[in-house]
Amino acid sequence: MGLCQDAGLLVFFPRVATALGAAYTLVGRVADAITLLTQAMERTIVTEMIGRQALCSLALGEALVQAGRLEEALALAERALALTRAHQERGNQAYALRLLGEIAARTPRWSSRPRIITSRPSPWPPNSGCAPSSPTAISASANSTSARARGLGKLYKRTGTREQAREHLTTATAMYREMDMPFWMEKAEAEIQALA
Repeated sequence: MGLCQDAGLLVFFPRVATALGAAYTLVGRVADAITLLTQAMERTIVTEMIGRQALCSLALGEALVQAGRLEEALALAERALALTRAHQERGNQAYALRLLGEIAARTPRWSSRPRIITSRPSPWPPNSGCAPSSPTAISASANSTSARARGLGKLYKRTGTREQAREHLTTATAMYREMDMPFWMEKAEAEIQALA
């Protein structure tokens, strides 16, 4: 961040700020994350950096969810989903759908806002027998599956269905272990411990 500001490399500011803001969110510095990510978002809009807007919106939406500001997060997630679909950013589209799911899971049943139900189109034609074939596609598919298992585990935990929560979190932990993803494996293991 210092280099971007000192050298006047403002074109790199949104990229660096988005990464740093996401890191702030992960370590619990949510207020700092929101401030930085808001600046990054404004910069992408002013400079018309369409390619950075979705990811910046998603990182800011994630921070807003952690701050309990679900309505604002919802608006950003929906905007990001529209951008990712328009620009065929499949990875960021998955991130937007995950964020929408997280927001829906945290929205109380008695909320005046309708639940978000978003059908996710498959990247492959129906009944085609197609599957990811490149190492990158296989890795992305496995990562998506493990994240989905962890997300379901968290959702079942919130709804009080402990056995199903434990089952999905155990699946996610095993998958993270197989993919050598210790950070996410530890998160899933901690969630299993919290069930006890």
